[in-house]
Amino acid sequence: MASAGKSSPIALELSRPLLMIDNMLQGRRCLACLEGEWLFMLEEDTSQCFLLSLSSLRKIQLPPLLTPVELRSRCAISSPTPPECIVFSTNGDYLVYCRPGDEEWWGLPDETDGTYVLINGTFKLFDPIVEKEYTLKSSRLVPCNDYFQMLLFAKHGWVLVLRGNKYMYAANPFTGDMLELLEIPCLGNQFDGISFSSAPKSPDCIVCAIEKTRNPSSNDRLYVMVWHAGDEHWTRLEIEDYTQFRTAYNNLVFYHDEFYCMGTRGNLGIFKPHNMTWIVLDKPIAILDGDPWPGEKYCHLLEFRDNLIAVFRPHDDGPIDLYRLDMSQMVWNKIESLDNEVVFVDHWNAVMMLAPRDTCCNRIYLPKLGRDVEGQEPTSSVFYDLKSRKYYPSYFNLTERMNSIWVKPNFRCQ
Repeated sequence: MASAGKSSPIALELSRPLLMIDNMLQGRRCLACLEGEWLFMLEEDTSQCFLLSLSSLRKIQLPPLLTPVELRSRCAISSPTPPECIVFSTNGDYLVYCRPGDEEWWGLPDETDGTYVLINGTFKLFDPIVEKEYTLKSSRLVPCNDYFQMLLFAKHGWVLVLRGNKYMYAANPFTGDMLELLEIPCLGNQFDGISFSSAPKSPDCIVCAIEKTRNPSSNDRLYVMVWHAGDEHWTRLEIEDYTQFRTAYNNLVFYHDEFYCMGTRGNLGIFKPHNMTWIVLDKPIAILDGDPWPGEKYCHLLEFRDNLIAVFRPHDDGPIDLYRLDMSQMVWNKIESLDNEVVFVDHWNAVMMLAPRDTCCNRIYLPKLGRDVEGQEPTSSVFYDLKSRKYYPSYFNLTERMNSIWVKPNFRCQ
């Protein structure tokens, strides 16, 4: 009896918010429950919609959703802490999105033209979590009818693109924003890695590319190409480096105001843009034994929550290994599992983020596509599961998109 008596106040406390929520939901349609807390609600008579928190009962107004309800089959939210978020809704062929405070929803129609990544001002996007493909087309993006374009680097929603042999530009495919960079002082993609420090239109943006000679008998030259926002030309440096450090084919990481470069064995080099100098660190010591040539493994370096993470991926169905740098001891510690994170790797980039769904935790997504049915177009995502140490689906008989790169959407202009 005492236990029952103590539990009754809890029931009374719960009944009030339940009644309040019920009153707020009457005459409205729930389109989705986002992040397990936020309801995405629609007033069908007026097309007005809002987010409603199940825990705090907070209501955040959104612009009217004028597209037919029957066309809205999938919804998502970019952050679990509205109003600092973007709300998405799609039926597979059409995607709309908005932020709290916007006056209207923005649309991204699917104008599929059979291309893969970039042609005629078009980016083709693939979402590996829901396994859907979208096409972004904008007249402000640079068409590529007359020359090949290579995707080099992505950060802050921006993609760095090499156009032909002498020109480079950065584009945000989600906003259509673009920045033309100056003519580069070398022909083509001769660098081993490239990166920018902040969004390309930021006043403090720095673009840095690094390349080291591959001749074993004269492995003593490092070439660095740097552009600061506002510069009228690129600065090209030739630096003597008599160490055995060999740059891996992977992009640089801008970390604590310096560009970190991964070596083929797991050691690190740093370029310091404030004084234009280069050093090879004594620590951490190499992860891999021997001295593999660049290209024997995909070697990636990434930053996540102020941690440097190294990823070593073989060219076959062998295991993928992850390491976290202990900055206090300057040693690599192997990562056995990812609790709430997911990793995306391609030929140049590596990105780690909080898993948007529980089902994709502990995975490393690859730039490959599989087929659900033999003979059909490849549409299923491919990933390596750290728990089972296996590839899904099988590593073989996959389609690989060579000129592709992972990018985290950013719908804010800058």
